[in-house]
Order: sequence, then structure tokens, then C-alpha cells
Amino acid sequence: MTTTPSLSAPPAAPAVRPSPWREVGVFLGTTAALLTVTTSVAAAADADVAHVDQAPPLVQALLFGQALIPLVAAVVARLATAGTLRRPGWGFRRASWRSLGTAWLWGCCRPWPPGACSGPPGWPASPPRGSRRRSCSG
Repeated sequence: MTTTPSLSAPPAAPAVRPSPWREVGVFLGTTAALLTVTTSVAAAADADVAHVDQAPPLVQALLFGQALIPLVAAVVARLATAGTLRRPGWGFRRASWRSLGTAWLWGCCRPWPPGACSGPPGWPASPPRGSRRRSCSG
């Protein structure tokens, strides 16, 4: 009697996820390194952050470019830990039309009630001293 071998695949190994602490460490290290370099270059050029327009163009670019350092550090951290930028799992997904509509309505209608109590345009924001004009708050 012959037995046929089983054609089922071996059990799949669980997916190995990189440690989030390693990713956070790489992010913080990259951020610190890039900020140190850009700040050192700006300090060597005697740049004053209160008067960035008086600094040389390269230093201006470095100082304004510091706003992009977290983005660069996040990409470097993701590539260093996961090896890819695909499917990062950072919580981004498509929002529903209902959520977008609710947020839009809330943004449009939320500022309206305080404005409704102030009266027509041109009225003073608060009544003159000694006036008997009543406000919405009573």
C-alpha cells in the first residue's frame, strides 16, 4: 500500500515586524544629527535667526530647510528598519465622504454662533460704558 505525500504547504512563519523602539531611535538620532549640522553651519556663518534675511543664501536655505528635517528623518528611519516605504502602517487611509462632509460643516457652522450674538456688521464689539444694550449672554 502506497501513501501519497501531503501537498499542503508548510506553516507560514509569522511576519517579523521591526521594533518600534529601533525606528524611534533612528528617527531621533537622524533628527539630532541633521539639526546639529545645520545649526553648526549657521552658527559658523554668524547667522542671526532674528534676521535670517541678512544671512547668506546657503545659510538661509539651511535654516528654512530645518522644517523638512522631521520628514527626512522619518523616511530614513522607515528605510533603516523596514527597508521599504510601501505600506508604512502609519494610519493613513482614505476618509469617507461622510467624515469629510461632517468636518466641513463643523468648520463652517462652528464659528457662526458667537458671531450671531455680536449684531450687524459695524456695531461695536462691546457696548459703550453706561449703555443698556443687552448681549446674548444675558
